[in-house]
Amino acid sequence: MKKKNIFIFFIAVIMLLFVKSNVYADNECTTKERQPLIIEANNVIVNYELVKPSSDMPGLDVYSYDFNIINMTENLYAKVGQFVYQQKKPGEDVFVEEAVIYGGRNVAVEIYGNENTACPDVLLRTIWVRPPIYNIYSDYEECKGYDYLDVCKSNTNTSSIDSKEEFVELLEQQKEDYEKALKKPQDTKEKKENPFYSYLNKHRSVVIIAVITLITLIVVVFIIFKKRKNKRIKIDIG
Repeated sequence: MKKKNIFIFFIAVIMLLFVKSNVYADNECTTKERQPLIIEANNVIVNYELVKPSSDMPGLDVYSYDFNIINMTENLYAKVGQFVYQQKKPGEDVFVEEAVIYGGRNVAVEIYGNENTACPDVLLRTIWVRPPIYNIYSDYEECKGYDYLDVCKSNTNTSSIDSKEEFVELLEQQKEDYEKALKKPQDTKEKKENPFYSYLNKHRSVVIIAVITLITLIVVVFIIFKKRKNKRIKIDIG
């Protein structure tokens, strides 16, 4: 009885291995079959577009991005997160709208072989996309006319600002710093416009040579004068 059970178990294991090998053979994708699909996948381009919230008050909703996948073919499909996208009609671009994509984060767009190819569900290429951070405060009324300040630039990371009050306080501080910075170059410019300072800066080498020459002449005249004085003293004594 034991021998019979062992024989049945042995046959079952062989059949299981045979079934699995057939499954793998059906899903096998050779390099030759994969190569043209990889070429198609390498032509795929991913563009993105900023989607602003529809609310009249900026900052109440999160800004996100829609992806536009270009050059897709009927042999490919794309996967973004848990969402799958493929062409609805030949030649059409694929739009990623369901997946919420935020700025400042790396997003993987995976390109697979479609089910009608010899390489179904085989990953052919991964495209990494990082949309820029969008500063929600750049749309505030307070930022109009101050887009040159960091807190009002559209690509500034303002995630550390917790409230509008904090934003306004930071904006006022940057305004004050900017005004101070403008005054300093103006004072320096006034000094440079002084004729005396301007001449010294322009003819610095000439001035240095003239000063050295003058000092040398003074020293020489002093030495000559001292020698003559000493000579007269000796004559008077003699």
